[in-house]
This record gives sequence, structure tokens and C-alpha cells, in this order.
Amino acid sequence: IEHKGVVTPYAGLIWDINDSISAYASYTSIFKTQANKDRNGDYLDPLEGDAYEAGVKGDFLSGRLFASAAVFRIEQNNFAVIDDGYFIPGTMDPAWKTAQGTVAEGYELEVSGKLTSNWDVNLGWTDYSAKDADGVDVVSHHPRQMLKLATVYDPVDLIAFLRIGGSLRWESRPPMTATNPGSGLVEKMGQPAYAIVNLMAEYAFNEQVSLQLNVNNV
Repeated sequence: IEHKGVVTPYAGLIWDINDSISAYASYTSIFKTQANKDRNGDYLDPLEGDAYEAGVKGDFLSGRLFASAAVFRIEQNNFAVIDDGYFIPGTMDPAWKTAQGTVAEGYELEVSGKLTSNWDVNLGWTDYSAKDADGVDVVSHHPRQMLKLATVYDPVDLIAFLRIGGSLRWESRPPMTATNPGSGLVEKMGQPAYAIVNLMAEYAFNEQVSLQLNVNNV
């Protein structure tokens, strides 16, 4: 399928409130072809919509602390969702259908900086929802809340040329549901809320050679 003459405008504005804090807003139009096929074997119509974002960012404590907050809203038509019970003709691949009037909206918060001259920390939080025009969750297998924490420490007073750190990632349970064939009740599905912790250590022998150890999901 060929599409010509499609225009996707974009606009952005940044306002420096003072030397440390800036506010911004942006808009972009969405047009994206899709490789998903429906129950008839035809490609879905292109994804179309609009995206809006606004937020504030700031540097504080002489650049030692960075913080940002943003809100966003994405309005889309022809959003691809699974067409339950149907397959692409001639295959066992699930068929897709388009959802109209989908809206994803939420906010993001982030703080990063130095607690000391040799201790860096980054903390972020995301919260959003995504529903179609009937209020039904789309991409319901994706979690709606996420927490990220990462830190790196350089114990120069104890061991020179060594860096140690770790990260934590927490995700909420996604809003996926299904009807229990035995009870007829709608029940939650999917991965329950969980957290993963990773650790790392790096030793620099010189400016050219360093050794790093990563331990994931401890």
C-alpha cells in the first residue's frame, strides 16, 4: 500500500522561566503505516492521531541536581489490537483489528544528581492509562506504573579506580483481564507487580583498560 502527500506537522516551544528552570510544550501529528493484518489478510489502515506534551525542567545546586516533570496525551485512530478468536488466513498468526478513539495519557517525573561528589543517583516514575473510545484498556499487557532507581558510587577513599552501583526497576500489574470459563467471572491476568534489582562493579586498571562485572536479577 502506497501513501503520498502525507504531512505530519510538528511544533515545539521552550520558555526559560529563569536561569535554572525551563518550561516546554510540543505537538506532533501521527501517521504510521502498519504491518499487522486483519482476519481477511488485509493490512490495517495507517495509524493516525495527535500527540501533546508539556513539562518543566530545571538544574539546581550549581548543576548537581536535575529534575523534570511532564504530562502527555496521545490520541490515535486505527490503533492495532488483537482480534480475539481470529487468525490471518492461511496461518496460525492471530489477526488484528483497529480500535478507534484511543487515548493514552499520563505523567513522568525524574530526579537525578549527585548526593556527594562521588555518589550519583537517578530516580524516575511513570504513570499512564491507555483506553479506546469505549473506555476499554488497550495494550493491556503493558504495566501502567513504573519506578526506576539507579545509583553509582565511587569509593575513592577506600579503593581507587573502583565504581560500584545498582539499579531497581518496579512495574505494576498490567490491567489485562479474561473471563474464567469455569466461574464466568472476569479475573486479572498477566505478570503480578514485581521488582528487579541489578548490581555492577567496575575497576579501571588504567585509562585504556577496565573490567566490569554485572549481576542481574539478584
